[in-house]
Amino acid sequence: MGFALEAIVSIEEKTLLAAHISMLLGRYDQAEQLFLKSSKPSEALAMRRDLLDWSKALALAGQLSPNEIPYISREYAQQLEFMGDYSSALAHYENGIIENPEEETEQILEHNEVCRSGQARMSIRTGDIRKGIQLARNLDGRLVKRDCAIILEQLKQYGEAADLYELGQGKVGELLPKVRSPKIHAQYGKIMEAEKRYKDAAVAYRNARDYDNLVRMLLDHLNMAEEAVKVVRESRSIEGAKLVAKFFSRLGDHASAIRFLVLSNCHQDAKYLFRLYVALGMTREAATTAVVIARQEQEHGSYTIARNVLLAMYQELVTKQIKVPYDMQNSLMVIHSYLIVKSLLKRNETLRAARMLIRTTANISRFPSHMVQILTSTVVVCSKAGLKSSAHKAAITLMQPEHRQKIDAKYKKKIEAFVRYLVGVVILSLFILNISPGQKTNSNPIFVHYLEAGYL
Repeated sequence: MGFALEAIVSIEEKTLLAAHISMLLGRYDQAEQLFLKSSKPSEALAMRRDLLDWSKALALAGQLSPNEIPYISREYAQQLEFMGDYSSALAHYENGIIENPEEETEQILEHNEVCRSGQARMSIRTGDIRKGIQLARNLDGRLVKRDCAIILEQLKQYGEAADLYELGQGKVGELLPKVRSPKIHAQYGKIMEAEKRYKDAAVAYRNARDYDNLVRMLLDHLNMAEEAVKVVRESRSIEGAKLVAKFFSRLGDHASAIRFLVLSNCHQDAKYLFRLYVALGMTREAATTAVVIARQEQEHGSYTIARNVLLAMYQELVTKQIKVPYDMQNSLMVIHSYLIVKSLLKRNETLRAARMLIRTTANISRFPSHMVQILTSTVVVCSKAGLKSSAHKAAITLMQPEHRQKIDAKYKKKIEAFVRYLVGVVILSLFILNISPGQKTNSNPIFVHYLEAGYL
């Protein structure tokens, strides 16, 4: 009190002196009125600011010093944020921003950054998460990103929190198990890779389902070829398959390289291997390459591609006057036989179409994607062509549990009735020939087929 009195003892103006004394006595409203009547009304504003009475300070600033409003608004907003009144704090942070200042001094830039940071935090607090995140992203400071990330984490917005932590280089690694966004995991993987933390990068790429980069990490940095192969087989990653193929090619394991080249749909590289084998006089390996490519395409149901690959390589061997191995010829014949069935039927060459289907069904395991459809076509076409025995065999195969439920509804009842009728005919024939159902006979292939299928 003594020091305070010494500071005002020299004041000669009675009103101003009375205002200071009222303030020292804690009579602030009275002091404000006296300051306003004195020669120094700005002292009323200074008093309210010292008292942290921001609402009254703002009112006085509007009368006495409008330039101070942004700074008072900022301080008021900080107090409201601390008290948990986020909506009011947001309004005052927004009012505190100095738009288009005449001179962008360091003080003004720092002031605006504080206000915009508060605006970002309060936007998230009041539920406008998207706006808050965007504001935080647009600001240069790391602190605002960290603060907003902490708030988002508290709100269980883990993906957004991790994103801001990453921008602010915060604790994104701790949040990753809770994050579902592949984009964030992928970005984190790139950061870990840049820091040569390859195991962490691989985990992040796996979580991001970025299988191409995961395979690259496993092969190039972690020496985990088996895991890379497993990832490619499970994910069917085309780029990953190419990387694995190159890896095996470097090791000299051309058979594995071919398999993964086929999986990657990179036929040009596979054809290069084929030509390399031909040039080296390794005819058997060249044929194996062609057959492997074709089989892989057949398994995917791409029969035309399989046929074209085989045909091109077949013609290359013939051009070079190299004997074409049997496996290659046979594979080409079987695929081509299936592919020409439709054109034969269009020309009403039913018998030839039936023969082609019989050849196809004899190698039905090569057509896993269309097994039931081929067997169904065989029953229908062979019946029309009068090849009853082949129709019977295909029908019996269709009645096996693994195929029966997949038969087209259009044909299912007819084929079931057809098989029941044939079973009756066979039993009647056995009865007439005085052959017991359990007695095996090679006199008729249909009997043998029914016996093997378990119908007799």
